[in-house]
Amino acid sequence: MPNLLETLTEGAALGLAVTGTTLVAVAIAGQLERGDPFDPINAVSHVVLGDKVIGRGGFRPTETTIAIATHGAAMISWGVLHEAAFGKAPAPASFALGLLTAGIAAVTDFVIVPKRLTPGIEHRLSPAAMLATYAVLGLTLGLSGKKR
Repeated sequence: MPNLLETLTEGAALGLAVTGTTLVAVAIAGQLERGDPFDPINAVSHVVLGDKVIGRGGFRPTETTIAIATHGAAMISWGVLHEAAFGKAPAPASFALGLLTAGIAAVTDFVIVPKRLTPGIEHRLSPAAMLATYAVLGLTLGLSGKKR
């Protein structure tokens, strides 16, 4: 059984990987749907800066940096929670558990937390693009499973 430090370290590393893959997914969706990869990414900064930033596209040093940091903190949290709850499950269970965690994240993001704490991408991307982003989250978490 891993100790707390191992769980935190491995969960944080997993969360950093998830940060990267989901940011790429959001950027691709932003480019395809809005012609701007930063449009939905910048929307995440509404958590810190308020709703006035939603819809501000292009690279913006303040909004983009705050958005990436906010998104990264959330993804690291999900990585740590996933690691603590499920550890290194063998494939294909690891993918099912990753998708379960992503589903819990979606429910948390859109049902449980107040509007001010939602991801913000829901204002800039289609439901299909959001579903794809959460699928990327789940599949990336699933890659953390034991290799056989």
